[in-house]
Amino acid sequence: FLIPFSEKRNQQIQGFLSSYNTETVLEQIVDHLTTGELSGFASQVTQKILDYIISNNQIEKLTKTKHFPLLKEHMIKTKQVEKLVNQLVNSKCLDDAVTVIAEYRKLEG
Repeated sequence: FLIPFSEKRNQQIQGFLSSYNTETVLEQIVDHLTTGELSGFASQVTQKILDYIISNNQIEKLTKTKHFPLLKEHMIKTKQVEKLVNQLVNSKCLDDAVTVIAEYRKLEG
């Protein structure tokens, strides 16, 4: 990242994401990933955005968007399945909740 110290970097990223529509920022980053442009950097930023969305309880913002598979994959990888399933159940997205559980069980064996 362009900000050298990880503590300040996280503060700067949090400030940036709180000022902008996280879905729009995520959309722009995903565009960079699909074109291969800055893919390593874009991947890191994507993870930071998803972490921000999760930590600020904004999961519902992405549940009905094309970014849901990305969020789902990230939450499964980071072992946050229970939080995702609870959000989906609370949002009455039971089919999605069952799918997440099935994918997680398949992955974990």
